[in-house]
Amino acid sequence: MITFRGFLVAVVGLLPAFALAGLFVGLGEMLGLPEALVGWGCFLILFGVPPAIYYLVEKAHERKREEVLRAEGFARVEKGDDDLRRDLEVFPGSSMHTRGGIRNHFKSRRDGAELSVFDFHFARVPNMPRCIALLFTVQPKLSLIFVRLRTQTAVLFRSPHMNLPQFFLRVRRVVQKEGRLLPCSGEEVPMPPEFSREYSLRSVDPQRVRDVFSPEVTSHLLDHRRFQIEGVGDTLIVCRPGRLPEAKKIKPFLDEVLALLGLFEAAARRD
Repeated sequence: MITFRGFLVAVVGLLPAFALAGLFVGLGEMLGLPEALVGWGCFLILFGVPPAIYYLVEKAHERKREEVLRAEGFARVEKGDDDLRRDLEVFPGSSMHTRGGIRNHFKSRRDGAELSVFDFHFARVPNMPRCIALLFTVQPKLSLIFVRLRTQTAVLFRSPHMNLPQFFLRVRRVVQKEGRLLPCSGEEVPMPPEFSREYSLRSVDPQRVRDVFSPEVTSHLLDHRRFQIEGVGDTLIVCRPGRLPEAKKIKPFLDEVLALLGLFEAAARRD
């Protein structure tokens, strides 16, 4: 999936593509090549060089991120992600449905807990009347105008020491924009005004979830902002919606998430 950074790389890649196309035209005239051959050559250069540059830059970026994660004790999951997809299915409010794509999956174990770090991407179409949505079956290309792509890095945490009630936490202003991503998993949980202004918290067990959101947890969330979190049983999943950290930012992101997970684990320890 093309990130904003990748899009800029592809645009910048047009400059060497135009230069190479110009050189190819000059070489073709010098050698007396047929015009059709020169035209096809220019076409392949202009439409082939930017994607190639994008691919190389993205691969270099992924290698740097992998080096950081390996230094933090994570190992790449080389084949399959069926176990991870099953883990995601327990979260009814999650935007990470099994139809999305999982990439760059890494796993680690710490103090008996399992950690997975992965990139997830999917597409969203905004709410619209059914009569308009039917147009997409007649003319699928229209969907390109409305589809919004989402890419984010998520951390899945499973600890035998936790016993969480089911809950769904999202930044409030993001909830208002996402429409159909609102979960059908309980009611809004009353929280202190400062916290409720920033976050929407929903749960099927409001009393228990209020106990889990200890003052230490809420303070951490207010200090760092923009976390989306879901929890149930012994599992938590944490991300920043639409954020794919660069290599230099992946360690600070992990440090913030691991500190938060430690606070949740302490607040939700099994009896």
